[in-house]
Amino acid sequence: MMSFVLAGGKPTLNYRDHAYTITPSGSSSHTASGLSFGPAVGARYIVAAIGFTASSNLSSVTIGGVAATILVTAAANTRTAIAIAKVPTGTSGSVVITGTSLIASGISVYSLSYIRSASATDTASDSSGPTISLTTDADARGVIVATVASLITGTGSWSNATVDFNTNTGSTFVHTSASYVATAAVTQAISCTTSGGAATTTGVAAAFR
Repeated sequence: MMSFVLAGGKPTLNYRDHAYTITPSGSSSHTASGLSFGPAVGARYIVAAIGFTASSNLSSVTIGGVAATILVTAAANTRTAIAIAKVPTGTSGSVVITGTSLIASGISVYSLSYIRSASATDTASDSSGPTISLTTDADARGVIVATVASLITGTGSWSNATVDFNTNTGSTFVHTSASYVATAAVTQAISCTTSGGAATTTGVAAAFR
């Protein structure tokens, strides 16, 4: 498990868990149950980094039973999104995504504590694979969460971010997530390369402080 802790009550980002769901005939929702959220902290938010295939962007996300805010999306033959909700209680829970004709989905969850705001300080999105460019501005002691989805059988190769999860479901759908912690204000040129084409690969990133 990757863990990032910044001293002095500054943002604390921890990668916690991942799940994926396949419904070949399509579904209006996918539920990832029993995901680790880490220790309960009053100032804790849970960030969901989501990759999926569907005929539309997500209409809603709930995290630990709390309605989440969808911060950024990208769309092609795969879709990606990052959502956040304040979930101060419970060490585990579910993430439910709702959309149209969901077939494959991957969800990575991060705990994020001691941030100034649940609003992203910057976001990035790209759907021009095979290399997804997610250059994102981060404040000093800020953090970035990024995620990529692609219709391939391999995995993604990240640059300028720490890989937290990188897997293929075995059905030509890969979901991968990564993160970065800034010690000083920076424009971070995060990228992820897959073997998927421009129409099959998307990615998004969100920064917090």
